[in-house]
Amino acid sequence: MAQADHPEIISPAPGAALQGTVSIIGTTDINNFSYYEVAFAYDEGEEPGWFEFKSAKKMIRDGELAAWDTTTIADGVYMLRLRVHLENGDTKDVVVRGLRVRNYSAIETNTPQPAAALESTSAPGETTSVVTQNTPVSSDVSSNPAQITPGQVTRFLVGGALLTAVGFVCVGLFFSMRYSKKRG
Repeated sequence: MAQADHPEIISPAPGAALQGTVSIIGTTDINNFSYYEVAFAYDEGEEPGWFEFKSAKKMIRDGELAAWDTTTIADGVYMLRLRVHLENGDTKDVVVRGLRVRNYSAIETNTPQPAAALESTSAPGETTSVVTQNTPVSSDVSSNPAQITPGQVTRFLVGGALLTAVGFVCVGLFFSMRYSKKRG
């Protein structure tokens, strides 16, 4: 089987909602492979701060590159990068954007995935191919329809107290009338 020209992340897909430990599936089996790194960053800003969590010297084709434990980070929108280092010192990157980590908040519905856009950049001594897959993601988490606000709790407590008081008055009147009939 021939080697590919660029690395690939097959899963997770752009815009996916992630919980717990997530298997990163992809391919690093490319020409002049030396080693690879998997990292994540917040999906905002031009120059993200990448957090590397896996590095390996093993070429992989359509297999697990890493296991990403998302319970150790805050819920939010992230991007994932696979960087393959080549024997000549160059690198090739694949970036998947719009990954929604939702361990502690509600999961919105998945958004449709647009076609991947391929970008290539060159710098002296470094050749980088970046596949950026963009997915529009709303940062607004839908409100929980079963959520109770502090104002509603107060109204329910006051209403319950009034209803209880009315109940005691009614029971008192009933027994008062019954007692007066027996005496009279």
